[in-house]
Amino acid sequence: MSILPHIKQLIDAGKLIPYAPTDTCNDFRAVRTILFSEEMMAMCPPTGPSPVKNGLSGKPLATARALLEDFVGGAELEEDIDVKLLDPEADGVWELRIVPENQDRQVRFFGWFDSYDCFVVTHCEYRDVLGDRGSKEWKQNIDKCKKKRVKFGNLPMCNPHLNIKSYLSNVVGSW
Repeated sequence: MSILPHIKQLIDAGKLIPYAPTDTCNDFRAVRTILFSEEMMAMCPPTGPSPVKNGLSGKPLATARALLEDFVGGAELEEDIDVKLLDPEADGVWELRIVPENQDRQVRFFGWFDSYDCFVVTHCEYRDVLGDRGSKEWKQNIDKCKKKRVKFGNLPMCNPHLNIKSYLSNVVGSW
């Protein structure tokens, strides 16, 4: 059974919004899909400043936009460097890591893969706010992502026990 009709309903209702890079070159071709929740779109809009207090701004916003464009464009990703399955793995919550080269604030996008090359992002957080792995802040963000999945009608997630290449193209890693 395809989940595409349900995804389309969520898009038509404005609950999920396809992220479309705006600063692309003429030969840009989308290979992957990122779907943002309403909250995430407000935190990281494709153009202009974020309209919300906790939204991204300045260099982190610019870096996030560039890396999102790379993701959508099919750039090579490295498992556990660019994308990481979070503990507990059975929850199927992933982080897409926004790590600027110049050591500006890092950002983590929380979400899940609901189908091949389609990543649903519920929200983001600055890495320094999250503290140590396994902290209360990490657990709260994982729970927030899980609750959004339920709110969206229990959108399916890719089996976290499969090899990452089963649901993400152009990925490298050590498995």
